[in-house]
Amino acid sequence: SKLLSANQKEFPGFLPHYKSLGTIHVIMGSVPENYKWALKLLGVKGNIRQGFSELEKAVKDEIWGNEALYCALFLKAFTAQFDEKDNRLLLHYVTSRPDDLNARFLGASISLRTRQADQGLKILNGLPSGNAFLKCPVFDLHRGEGYLMTGDYSRAVSAYRNYLLANKGKTYLKDTHLKLYYAYQFSENS
Repeated sequence: SKLLSANQKEFPGFLPHYKSLGTIHVIMGSVPENYKWALKLLGVKGNIRQGFSELEKAVKDEIWGNEALYCALFLKAFTAQFDEKDNRLLLHYVTSRPDDLNARFLGASISLRTRQADQGLKILNGLPSGNAFLKCPVFDLHRGEGYLMTGDYSRAVSAYRNYLLANKGKTYLKDTHLKLYYAYQFSENS
């Protein structure tokens, strides 16, 4: 953070600095008050408003602007500052990159986070396929979340099972099993 700040002061026109600084400042500004003492010990300063202002500058960069926008959208959704204008920007970001799996991941994650399951499922249904694209089990997990939210429990069961079959690691296994249980229970009771 200190080196980035020093570089930013020396080269204020270099916009990529603002992407990293903005991200750091939003994250630091999101730390609960009772833990701010640790940031003071480290000498880290910044707040959410400052961070988003820096990210807005970085979005204008010709090379790193898309990455800065990705960071800004993700951070807005997870710091409870995501509004309809941001959602329109998200949808434009996703639709303007139809073959970009990262854009689809961002769109689905934020849609589910903001309780827009139908939107998230629409984004996931537009995933590119074929040998040129990596198979990502997390998309099955997101589908399961979307179907669970919309009450399509049989599809949720199928998506969660696909995730469990395709996932080679231990990420989200307990959560997936719990939600799979819920999907089974809800499907039996509906």
